[in-house]
Amino acid sequence: MSDALSEIARDEERYSEMNSFYEQLVNYLEKPSREKFDALNEAAKETDFIRGGFNSGKTDISSKLEGKINELSSGDKTSWARLLIDVYDRRNDMEGIYSRLKKLSPYADKVLFHIDYGRGFSNIDRIMEIQEMMHNKIESSGMKICDADKYLLAFDRKDFEKFLEKTSVDWVRCGIYGVKGPRKQREKLTQ
Repeated sequence: MSDALSEIARDEERYSEMNSFYEQLVNYLEKPSREKFDALNEAAKETDFIRGGFNSGKTDISSKLEGKINELSSGDKTSWARLLIDVYDRRNDMEGIYSRLKKLSPYADKVLFHIDYGRGFSNIDRIMEIQEMMHNKIESSGMKICDADKYLLAFDRKDFEKFLEKTSVDWVRCGIYGVKGPRKQREKLTQ
């Protein structure tokens, strides 16, 4: 048993090591070499070395590294989606890593946002690039962003429906243990 402060410190250490891992990952994917793979594997082992924390558990990245590299190299959309979502949350701490990874992904020319149904309700918890685009729109309208102001951006319904028709939907993961892919929608009951 350990105290909460020690566990929180391990969470912070894991977060830092994961940032190093992601930096080594993008370096390797951009221009693979044996030296870069060794540095990536070492970063994975350093992350795995940290035992469980308050909000995170022990990782096992190094044992699955080659398989993940193969998935990413082959353009596996699920692996890329998971990676981009995880790295996007860290973008403020890892200057340019997200954009470098995205350029290598099957989503290079896409605007991404993540919808999570984890608690039975839809939660658009990561609007990713859309948030930045909306900030730019507000600023270009001559209005200040942040500082307690609130805005409503209105889209033309027909334009938005056309936008959604062209939007791909890719499954990322399920919070239920053992679910390995998207599940079929339940049939609606008719009376």
